[in-house]
Amino acid sequence: MPELDEYVFGALSAGASGFLLKGGEPTDLLSAIRLVAAGEALLAPSVTKHLIDAYIAQPEPATPTLPNRLDELTPRELEILQQVAWLRLTIGRQTGARPAARAAADARPGDR
Repeated sequence: MPELDEYVFGALSAGASGFLLKGGEPTDLLSAIRLVAAGEALLAPSVTKHLIDAYIAQPEPATPTLPNRLDELTPRELEILQQVAWLRLTIGRQTGARPAARAAADARPGDR
């Protein structure tokens, strides 16, 4: 079914919300049109099974790994990195009006 793959994947990539095979009943086609018009998606059962099989057959994507280069840092650089991480964590927890009000107070021209 490689030909079918090209049609289905091409249609879905182009934005299709449904895919039916030839030979279906006219009532099935009308039902499919109504479903898609209502914002749903519809694939012919044989297409769905084929897509599932194709998805399962794909190789597991490799997880990118970052090199651990922390051992290249000096003790002082590690200390600074830890402080920056702690600061980002602390700032990240402060949300809402308090930080904005604090920043506005710090920017007052009369304090300079």
